[in-house]
Amino acid sequence: NKNERYWIQLIALFSGMRLGEIVALKPNDFKVQDGINYLTISEAKTEAGVRKLPVHPKLIEARLMVYIDGIDPDKLLFSNTSSDAFGKHFARQLDSIGITDKKLVFHSFRHTFTDALRAAKVTEPIIKSLIGHSDGSVTSQYGSGYPLEVLYGDLKRINYHGVILP
Repeated sequence: NKNERYWIQLIALFSGMRLGEIVALKPNDFKVQDGINYLTISEAKTEAGVRKLPVHPKLIEARLMVYIDGIDPDKLLFSNTSSDAFGKHFARQLDSIGITDKKLVFHSFRHTFTDALRAAKVTEPIIKSLIGHSDGSVTSQYGSGYPLEVLYGDLKRINYHGVILP
């Protein structure tokens, strides 16, 4: 069942986005540049969180762009939920399948995503750029960040063995 709940979790798994960033997405946030699908995060927890983020090819294969095409471009992509409501739903979902560790929450997707990037030998500065963290160096304040094709090249190296998408 490819509804909001399905897509919110998949986007988190393959982007490392915060729940609040995901539920604030609109179809207009998705764009294409030089053949690369990406999204713009314009509202974020931190200044470094405002970024361009390539869309992982697995999300394209799962037909995320088809889902998005059916929604009014100016409306919220996930208009039937909020970050608070979805966070509670996710906690109940974990409980229902016997996962009761209180450390495992929706935010754990960010940790999983970061671990997957490290396992793919992506460099720390690229990881920080993808997840919306500043590296705190003076050098990082210069320029406009990494080119989209560099971010995409590293992002697509993520592979979750055993995760099979329809």
